[in-house]
Amino acid sequence: MKKNWFIVCGLTLVCASMNFGLSLDTLVERAVNNLVVARTTAITVRIEAITLRDSQTVSSLSGRLRDLVNYYAGKNGKYRVTVPPPETPPAKRGAPSVRPNNLDQGRINGSYSLLGNEVEVILALILDTNNQQIAIDKFSIPLAELERLGLKILPDNIETQEEALEWEALLTPTLVAQTPAPTPVAAEIPTTPTPVAQTPAAVINAFVLQVWADHDSRVYYDGEQMTIRLWADHDCYFIVYHIDVNQVRQVLFPNQYDRGSNFLKADTVKTIPAEGSRFDICEPFGEERILVIASDENFTIPPAERIPQTVSRGLIDASRDSVKRGVAVKPAALAAEAMFSFTVLPK
Repeated sequence: MKKNWFIVCGLTLVCASMNFGLSLDTLVERAVNNLVVARTTAITVRIEAITLRDSQTVSSLSGRLRDLVNYYAGKNGKYRVTVPPPETPPAKRGAPSVRPNNLDQGRINGSYSLLGNEVEVILALILDTNNQQIAIDKFSIPLAELERLGLKILPDNIETQEEALEWEALLTPTLVAQTPAPTPVAAEIPTTPTPVAQTPAAVINAFVLQVWADHDSRVYYDGEQMTIRLWADHDCYFIVYHIDVNQVRQVLFPNQYDRGSNFLKADTVKTIPAEGSRFDICEPFGEERILVIASDENFTIPPAERIPQTVSRGLIDASRDSVKRGVAVKPAALAAEAMFSFTVLPK
């Protein structure tokens, strides 16, 4: 049995799915269908990562949820599921020029959190034209069901939700790119937590910088390879750091195997590593991060930056200052940052 409440105000639809012993597949299928139950026309959508609420953290549960959302959206005739080319920056994926057949275009993303003996999942359908949520659906999964399926809500190296948020805050500077607030809705519509935006967040000082992985889910399995892409709206030079499951940070690019240029031309996508080298994904398993710091002036990477070091607020701040200042004694250069996390799972 399941109850649905539909309250319509303008373009906003809030749904709640309650489950009584329903399977994960059924819960996701109903939620995906509920998102478009009030639509009379089809919508082109891309499926983004589903993360731990208020963070970029993904897990085995994230991967399964995204796969199921993609599958059931493909079975519903009101969706046209699309996969954006990896060379398309997240900031431009909603541009009208890529909208097929004049259909509305948007995205489905979501978040989840542990509430007692259940995990609450929230899915949202968002229009690209105005970044407005036009439908939300939520449901709960018993922990016993997730255990039966062998799914975890956290990566292997993260023990609590609070720990995941603390590590993310450590890498986030004071000045953060702000997403416009959703359009206010009528008071009678229940207040529902907003799923965290799934496009790789740009942390901005003076220009927009974005970095993203070749897997939109940001879930990788042992033995896979990763490519990383960068885009900025300003000519800049960059350094890429890798932070591993033990919270040890080291320069990933440039490196001794790939000494390609660290110059990024404005409005151009750059892919690393270059041909002839690769980033192999392997154990230990858990959450890792890619952090990019860029400047409009070239800089020299100090030898200490190439040595593995345990992440701390002081270490991150020192790296930011080093890149912003370059090699000359002068006022700080224009700078920008971007980050994404990914999770490594066993096969």
